[in-house]
Amino acid sequence: NIYIMKFFHLLTLFFLLTFFACQPDNEIDTPNDSLRNKIIDTWHVNETSQIYNKSSKSIYTVEIIKDSDSTKVLIDNFYNLGYGKQAKVIVNDDYTLSIPQQDVDGFIISGSGNIDHGLKQIDLSYITDDQGGLIDTVSAAYTR
Repeated sequence: NIYIMKFFHLLTLFFLLTFFACQPDNEIDTPNDSLRNKIIDTWHVNETSQIYNKSSKSIYTVEIIKDSDSTKVLIDNFYNLGYGKQAKVIVNDDYTLSIPQQDVDGFIISGSGNIDHGLKQIDLSYITDDQGGLIDTVSAAYTR
């Protein structure tokens, strides 16, 4: 009977639509990941340091790249230690950053920061400890 065939076609179509419509979409960014994506870039750093205040170390560039953890970025060339020396930084959806204590190329670092809502500047404050008695307090302004 033609009505039974149409019924089964509609039923099949209904189940297919329901199945595909209910699948999670892994491509949807969380608010945090969306903000993280917006700061992935090369940034110019103007750094004020208690130790390196007037040296060539105070102006340099960094690369902010995605970490495998969707809440974090990596800052490559952090503290001008050289490319390949990366700090993990937590990106919070309230435009703040957290630098958990970690070892970057022999320096123990920790700190925090803010992202300008216009996404043109990042301000970081952090402490570095070379584990040999030299502790540096740093303020860094990242601009694009």
